Amino acid sequence: MSAWPVSTLSNDDDVFMTPTTSNRYNGLLSPTATPARIPSQPENPSQPVGNHTSNSILATEVLKILAPIPLNSSVQSQLVELLNRHDLRTQGIAKGRDITRLAIQSKEREIAELQARITGLEAERQTSRTVIAYLKQDIGISAASPKKG
Repeated sequence: MSAWPVSTLSNDDDVFMTPTTSNRYNGLLSPTATPARIPSQPENPSQPVGNHTSNSILATEVLKILAPIPLNSSVQSQLVELLNRHDLRTQGIAKGRDITRLAIQSKEREIAELQARITGLEAERQTSRTVIAYLKQDIGISAASPKKG
């Protein structure tokens, strides 16, 4: 058995190679570009949770307030970690609230459209009943009248 010569295959021909241009698919990040999920309880408390390089606004404001007080670097990092985690949670709640509002607005629009459709169908039904009543009345009149011819 002979192996495929590597020199004859280009990167475009290699079906087992992930294309480098497809880091984003339909607006979603690829797994290599997506940050890891932050666990609720870190396995090693001395290491910071996640790969946060920047502090949240909340953590920055608290550190400004505590600037005159000398803090141990481990205490400061734990405080920043806690504040960042709570800031992320708050952001998640706000995003969830916004998504829920959009979903409710969509459902309300759908309900309004369906109610308008029901109103139209009820009006059409009433019109049909009126037409049928007139036709029955017309048939009754013509059946009671003497036949010509």
